[in-house]
Amino acid sequence: KGSLEVSLSSKRIDLDLGDPKAPAAGAAHVLPLLLEARALLGALPLSAQLTISADGILAGGQLMRDVRGNLRVQNGAVSLERLEARLPGRAAINLSGKSERDTFSGPLSFESEEPQSFARWLLGEQMPQQLSLGQSLRLKGDVSFTQNEMSLRGIDAEFGLVKIKGTAALRQAKDAVKQVLELQLAAE
Repeated sequence: KGSLEVSLSSKRIDLDLGDPKAPAAGAAHVLPLLLEARALLGALPLSAQLTISADGILAGGQLMRDVRGNLRVQNGAVSLERLEARLPGRAAINLSGKSERDTFSGPLSFESEEPQSFARWLLGEQMPQQLSLGQSLRLKGDVSFTQNEMSLRGIDAEFGLVKIKGTAALRQAKDAVKQVLELQLAAE
């Protein structure tokens, strides 16, 4: 069994694939494409380390800039080790961490100076009209993904002038049909 080390670099990648409806659908519409790519990588018969770098990635009709990421493929599992990007809505994300088997954990930092614009880009044109996200958004915490849970602990967030601390977890319910959102938050 061998291993593969790959570095992919591009000036611009178009995940919208020229779809004129992409801005209305939002960047979330590319998730099936990303999940398909993840499945293909997971099918590799060897382990791999991938470094991805793009000056711009078009998704949801807008450009993500300075995108950098590291992925590891091992025993059919594809895990994210690092992601950095400047996003629409004058936003930035920085995520790094460790993956072991079916788990990932590490620090997350996200901020947006225009959260309404960020939400419109991510969710599409219709959803953000129902949300009021304020002037700015800053979020730090320790993120964890397992097969049955996604959590953010040690939350230190600011929504405009409101400061929030605590934890949030989305878990698969015991009946495996529903998901349960558990929040322990305090606002200042």
